[in-house]
Amino acid sequence: MQVESVQAAASQREADLSSKLEDYAQKFNDRNVLNDKVAELEKELQLARDAIANQVSHILSLELHIFSW
Repeated sequence: MQVESVQAAASQREADLSSKLEDYAQKFNDRNVLNDKVAELEKELQLARDAIANQVSHILSLELHIFSW
């Protein structure tokens, strides 16, 4: 009877640990997906910053040209 009790407890512990491992694996995967998304958004942000900087430079160049007349 005691052996069966220990086996049942071990089986329950194994099930609990397996469930926790699955949860951890899902969270790890979710984190990787979010990290990829952040990297993608950072690239888009840099492209937007570069475009804005180019537009500002162009506007300043036009203003300089206009006011130098």
